Amino acid sequence: MLNIKKILLPMAAVLLFLLFSGCSSNAEMPQEELQEVTIINETGEDVSSTEPVLDIEYKDKNYEPEDHVEIKVVRDQLARFTSTWAKTEEYFFFRHNLVTWRQHDGPGREVEHLLYRLPFDDITQGSRVTLPGEGEIEILGLSNTYLFISRRTGTWELRTYSIYQIDLLTFQPTLIDTGDYYGVPFFHVPSNSILFAHESFEENMIWLEHLQLDTKERNIFFEFETNNFWSNATGWWQMENGDIAFINSSWGGVEALSDFILINHELQAERIKLDEIKWLFLRESEPHNPAEEFIYRLEISLRYGRQVVTIDNWVYYLVLQYNDEQSWNLNNNLYRIKTDGTQNMLLKEDTYIRWLMNINNTIIAFIEPEVLQEDESWVEVVVLSEDGNILKTIGAGWHGHNSGFGAERLLDTDMIMIMDYSFFLVDGSVQGLFCTKTGAFFSSATP
Repeated sequence: MLNIKKILLPMAAVLLFLLFSGCSSNAEMPQEELQEVTIINETGEDVSSTEPVLDIEYKDKNYEPEDHVEIKVVRDQLARFTSTWAKTEEYFFFRHNLVTWRQHDGPGREVEHLLYRLPFDDITQGSRVTLPGEGEIEILGLSNTYLFISRRTGTWELRTYSIYQIDLLTFQPTLIDTGDYYGVPFFHVPSNSILFAHESFEENMIWLEHLQLDTKERNIFFEFETNNFWSNATGWWQMENGDIAFINSSWGGVEALSDFILINHELQAERIKLDEIKWLFLRESEPHNPAEEFIYRLEISLRYGRQVVTIDNWVYYLVLQYNDEQSWNLNNNLYRIKTDGTQNMLLKEDTYIRWLMNINNTIIAFIEPEVLQEDESWVEVVVLSEDGNILKTIGAGWHGHNSGFGAERLLDTDMIMIMDYSFFLVDGSVQGLFCTKTGAFFSSATP
């Protein structure tokens, strides 16, 4: 069975979505004849109808979750980069580790570390950015002129980072620094500096340093004690007010015992807790029309998370299939209903669909066609037609022990990022990009 708790975190970045003018609409698909069906809720009550399912005066409700602690900062969902991707107005950059199995000199695995550049006006024309050096690529940040990246070599105990600035007009790289650091560095826009972390295992200390790019001066601006030493899991979160947080963690920054260091524009730092950082996820906890009111009363439709999406005058939703043996199985029936509560119809019965998303009036579904064992399954991201048919598979991956698979909206665009996740890393890695307007698709697996 799919571990929904594991997939909720990466998928929680499914948020507000704004239009990008470079895409056009998807092609139309043939229609299928629909049928009216009976829906049984948990109490055995027939809740299907061709008439409006509700006879109530709908009132919009504002849902405000209770905050148990003082919120100091809010995660920036419109950030222009993470350690694995970056976007300008014209291009999308992402790193990829290309794994091939060599046949010569005996069997083995070879890894090539790549940086891709995709033009937003046609992502199918993506190409590789030529970089000097060797080692894994990590994105450090963006200025108006440069993309900052690093090449990482060495073991996890001692990592050497070679840092380059890539001209955004010529795409030519220039080496600006090389050194041994604890975890991935970060480009701090307000101070025009590269931030580094150093460690001392003997003293249980980490100190943060900045290299000012204009003056080339280095200064330590914060030190703290810690018992967390796992440089794979360090990283940086960007906040809505321009602050950043350094995360030192053994589980990707998602557990409360990680170290969170809040850093402002002037490089003043303080230690904070995880629950002082707020994530602005869009969770539809309250209905917005009579049809959603009806669906939310079913209760069973919300057991696996985000399973209701509204597109134009239609609401699509999933209901656990009810067997003749008076028990629930793990598959879902896919329905759609008019927002006014009429024309409640079955689209697909006994499906593997576990999750629904609406991106730019495009129905994105997560399906789980194969479960190999309790903690491991194969998950696919697909585009559905308005009648529930699969139009295209845009990504697939394993979801299970220490790994995850999902998709995120690339905000301010019409793009969906197909993502792989490791629970030892702060940021996931991009597998591909899909445009909901044109249907254009770029995958690192088939560049």
